[in-house]
Amino acid sequence: MKLPLGRQHLKDAFNRHRALGTTLPHSPSDSHLLLLIYAVECGLKEMLLGRRGLHSTEKLAEDDLTHDLDFLLKILGARERFGFSRLTSPPTALVSSGNVHQALRYGARMEVNCRRDLEKHAKAVIAWIEENAT
Repeated sequence: MKLPLGRQHLKDAFNRHRALGTTLPHSPSDSHLLLLIYAVECGLKEMLLGRRGLHSTEKLAEDDLTHDLDFLLKILGARERFGFSRLTSPPTALVSSGNVHQALRYGARMEVNCRRDLEKHAKAVIAWIEENAT
């Protein structure tokens, strides 16, 4: 994240993405799932700023600016993990929690069970963020 954003920006984005991601009808496009993943990332980074007493992402270390959701969950002390998701198209591949947003954004297709698990994990993490937000 090269664009410095404050905690309120991230909090607002978390709420907006969460709301749309949970109200959009589920469709083959997976757009709602992408919004849930972005909600998770925004919420985790806002929590990280709060725990470190920072007001802007420009003060975060380069490692903290990652898209790796499992890394962010680990450093924030959450138990939930996304792990890897298996794609069915393009060619079968495993996608890490740091690249799942790209797979969804660019239209890759996930195995049905992986997609279901990803959505379940995203909603669980969103609930955890809401419970633990400062």
